[in-house]
Amino acid sequence: MSLPLTANCLRCLLALMLSCLSLTRGNAQSGFQFAHIDFTQGLSNNQVNAIYKDTRGFMWLGTMSGLNRYDGYQFKIFRHNLSDTNSLNDNFISRICEDPFKKLWIQTREGFNIYDPDTEKFNRNPISYLKSLSLPVNGFSDVIQTRNGFWVLYSGSGIYHFAAGKKTIFLHPVAGDPQSIAGGQIADIREDSKGFIWLVHQNGLIEKLDNRNYRVVFRSAILKNENEGRSIPYHLFTDSQDDIWFYSVGNVDGVYYYQPEKNELKHLSKTNMPGGLNNNLVNGMVEDDKGRIWIGTDHGGVNVFNKEENSVRFVTNAPDDNKSLSQNCITTLYKDGLGGIWVGTYKGGVSYYHEGMTRFPWYRHQPSIANSLPYD
Repeated sequence: MSLPLTANCLRCLLALMLSCLSLTRGNAQSGFQFAHIDFTQGLSNNQVNAIYKDTRGFMWLGTMSGLNRYDGYQFKIFRHNLSDTNSLNDNFISRICEDPFKKLWIQTREGFNIYDPDTEKFNRNPISYLKSLSLPVNGFSDVIQTRNGFWVLYSGSGIYHFAAGKKTIFLHPVAGDPQSIAGGQIADIREDSKGFIWLVHQNGLIEKLDNRNYRVVFRSAILKNENEGRSIPYHLFTDSQDDIWFYSVGNVDGVYYYQPEKNELKHLSKTNMPGGLNNNLVNGMVEDDKGRIWIGTDHGGVNVFNKEENSVRFVTNAPDDNKSLSQNCITTLYKDGLGGIWVGTYKGGVSYYHEGMTRFPWYRHQPSIANSLPYD
């Protein structure tokens, strides 16, 4: 016969759990338990390079061997077909985003494909699609999605912003106008919580745009000066406190953390203590619902940065724990609209984490962790 939990029993149980927590503090997985999706569930390949959730609720997983549409139960796989001109132009998927017309832009080694969800066909010629939107075709380099629309980048010739039902705006440098965008190649664009648009140029120049009139309201050369104006393909990430983060895939620079109100730039890397990373190769960043910054690294797993404590926690694979991160080589990070975090890996498929997924911590014997339970 089971007995009801009295207040004293609950206090004892809590004390026991806290005691266990202190004994297992060395376990990087405590508090972070993952579900996994890989080829055994139907994923086309375990190298996942891109993750996106579309407006219809489908999860899209781009791998080195095909594009996967996941409905929570099963996969539909799209691949290149030599005899079908409406198929993907290549199987290696590197990026996925959605435009205001609900079409997906799928980037491969051979360029962009435009996917129409109504016909489930791919347009391999983005030039024709750009023409249909009255956008120029020469110098096209990238497309970037923000909450207030879609940005099209061109090499050295400015940027265009468009949204469904709105006038397309062309932004370019104007001589003698300090509130126009600066010249030079723009590396990335993101929107902050107040709707302002942040740009980072490849030379490190940072600009902030008012989204109502597209005028530059703030500009800083702090990152440019830090890296001596070197041309770097920066990625930009804005957190919930409107602090700005910069990293570059393939560069061993770690991440830069910029606080606009203070005009302060911090550098997080292996050599920075306290708060150092365990690996300087960064491939993605997201923020969880608790305000922690997840930094996906190559061979270092996920480095979870706590801004208030200025500390980093390493979330890594434990070979004897099937609820740990599936692999330490992180290729991409994505946060969905429900707060779930999807971690794409090089050879381990996808690991999925949600704060509400596990109600109770699980303590067990793990041979690789000396201070885990001695027996189960």
